[in-house]
Amino acid sequence: MSEAMQAFQLVEARRIKAQRTARPVAGRDEVLIAVKRVGICGSDIEYYRHFKCGAFVARRPFVLGHEVCGTVAACGADVIGLSVGDRVTVDPSMPCRQCDYCSSGRYNLCRNMRFLGSASVDPHIDGGMREYLTVPARNCHRLPDSLEWSEAAALEPLSIALHACSRAGAVCGKRALISGGGTIGLLVLLTLRSLGAAEVVVSDPVAGRREMAVKLGASAALDPAGGGAAQQGEFQLFFEASGAAQAVETAVYATARGGTVVYIGTVLQDVPLPVNLIMVKELSVLGSFRTVHQFGPGLQLLADRRIDVRPLITHTFPITAVNEAFAATESPQAVKVQLDFV
Repeated sequence: MSEAMQAFQLVEARRIKAQRTARPVAGRDEVLIAVKRVGICGSDIEYYRHFKCGAFVARRPFVLGHEVCGTVAACGADVIGLSVGDRVTVDPSMPCRQCDYCSSGRYNLCRNMRFLGSASVDPHIDGGMREYLTVPARNCHRLPDSLEWSEAAALEPLSIALHACSRAGAVCGKRALISGGGTIGLLVLLTLRSLGAAEVVVSDPVAGRREMAVKLGASAALDPAGGGAAQQGEFQLFFEASGAAQAVETAVYATARGGTVVYIGTVLQDVPLPVNLIMVKELSVLGSFRTVHQFGPGLQLLADRRIDVRPLITHTFPITAVNEAFAATESPQAVKVQLDFV
């Protein structure tokens, strides 16, 4: 009989409840991970507040959390390259590896994607807000001893920022505007600075986030309420990471002729775009969804201290205070909130 563990299930909007459940057993190509740290993502917050995230509606209780790291507690019979006791971070994407998108290397667009802590498929895929979880061994990335658990749990959102910047192409020497000073926006800022962008401006309505952006190396931080972002003009790159409907349109006006707009934030309503202006300015308008092939590069950036994510981690709660942790995400001072199992 399997040993028991605690799992923290989202049972309805704004209520997560601790449940005793069987500890999972690793399959032949899987590892069992004792979870040490989990970050709370914007999609987790949407599920928590509304019991859905966009088109993904929860049909039953499930476990949130896809920014996960921990220690290998057991290995399946076919696992090579990992051992019990290894410290690892987890790529939450589990693509089919057989569809046309997977075959072309764009597995983030997999037609049959399974993703930790998501109601996108049924049965839902339980995430990392539990004492133990099993994942394919290939989803694990061994951590250097120098990295803290807090940094390891931030690798997944960093990989999203890296993917967004890679979508924009060459960024060295260019002027960039980022709309949204939350976790992803600030990670895009850190990434652009590490890649040699000449100037990076951040726009956010929250004063504390603007202050943090400047501390992290932003050339300037603007309040979008003043209309300054659009009036600045001539940005060669625009990264929309806020999900705000107004910012979606602002991006077109703020970007220079021949520039590139990358949409990262989830917008929860249909937004009209000035297509004629996009045409006349010859803008490249791109989407950036999740991440692909960026965990390895991101881990190296963290290990080399070329990017330091620790200033973004504003709150840490024990997993037993998970509902309080989600409440803290609504604070204007919150950027990244994490849950600690240690």
